[in-house]
Amino acid sequence: MRLFSSLRTGREALVANGTAIATVANNLTNANTTAYKAERAEFSDLLGEAAGGMYQGYESPGDGAQVALLTTNFANGAFEDTGRGLDWAVDGNGFFIARDANNDIYYTRAGNFRTDPDGNIVTPTGYNVMGYTAESPDELVPLNIANVAAAAEPTSTASFFGNLNTGDALGTAPANPADFQTIADASQFSTSITAIDSLGEEHTIALHFFHTGNLTYDVQAYVDGGEVGATEGTPVLLGGTTITFEGNGIQPAGAAISFDATPAWSNGATAGAINFDFSSMSGFSVSSALSNVSVDGIVPGNVINFVASADGSVNARLDNGELVSVGTVALADFLDKQGLRRIGDNLFVQDFGSGEPIVGTPSTEGRGTILGEALELSNVDTATEFVNLIRYQRAYQAGSSTISTSSELLNTTIQLA
Repeated sequence: MRLFSSLRTGREALVANGTAIATVANNLTNANTTAYKAERAEFSDLLGEAAGGMYQGYESPGDGAQVALLTTNFANGAFEDTGRGLDWAVDGNGFFIARDANNDIYYTRAGNFRTDPDGNIVTPTGYNVMGYTAESPDELVPLNIANVAAAAEPTSTASFFGNLNTGDALGTAPANPADFQTIADASQFSTSITAIDSLGEEHTIALHFFHTGNLTYDVQAYVDGGEVGATEGTPVLLGGTTITFEGNGIQPAGAAISFDATPAWSNGATAGAINFDFSSMSGFSVSSALSNVSVDGIVPGNVINFVASADGSVNARLDNGELVSVGTVALADFLDKQGLRRIGDNLFVQDFGSGEPIVGTPSTEGRGTILGEALELSNVDTATEFVNLIRYQRAYQAGSSTISTSSELLNTTIQLA
């Protein structure tokens, strides 16, 4: 008798719509979860059995409905600017790649990253964020900032641009000066630079210019003796050269006026040559002045923030004003994202239906771009979810009523016996 089947049909209605309600509840709960992707319950009918026998051609009603699968909506959520350097969002296709201590791989859209005590950029669960570096341009490695803060480059070149007054009084460099004031009194013009040694320590080098002839200037570089193991406060000559001008106030064509100095810094830094270049100096009868001094070298700095670009390149901003490359974050895409399996913590793992990951850098091969200092928000539409909740609630109530009605009819039938 099909009346008994209606009980099972009602039960399937409760199970299916209960699952759908639970899906809506999960979506609403994750309305504020970073980069959460909403799910939708997909219903399918349960086919009834043919009655057969003398009622050929007659088919029994269906046996209800079931939730065949949960479909994930991988559409982009809205983006929120955070101003935090380790907040990254993917605009378009692709997932960040993370690896745990067992080398298991995970995929996520949530880019709310941090750094661990070892300098690795990690997910909130502590998994390493993977990418490419200058040392590993083709193989994925954890992005790490441990060595970034130690970056330092010693000064190797100092270039001077300006004019020396060839109409100024004449003077000569003092021999074995006892102090810097003696040098300053004898020179017609002076300046100084800050040089950086191999340990990142800064040193002041004074340069004095002496008008030794109508169109000739001598330039000499001095450093405090305490910087190079001599008596502190006593000038130590590092080197010098002669700058000669022609009658038009410029140096002879092809002149490359420069000299090298190799200070033996007393702090143990490796001695390195510094080239002092004056080939861009002019010699007109106007006041001596420098328009620019270009000195290379980088003092070591501490990381104060991060800058992520659209192409996935990540740079650390140091407190010395430098940007130092950390690497390039990698993205993975899949032929069938629906085949990915959720495991919680905003993570997905590859499964049979997803196919192999297609890994590369952002903005290549259809992968999205990176938005720095931003997070992708949940793509849950709360209005739609509440409408669905009402639909599933009514369907659940209808299934419950079906069971109650079938029970009453069966009771009536039994009473007829």
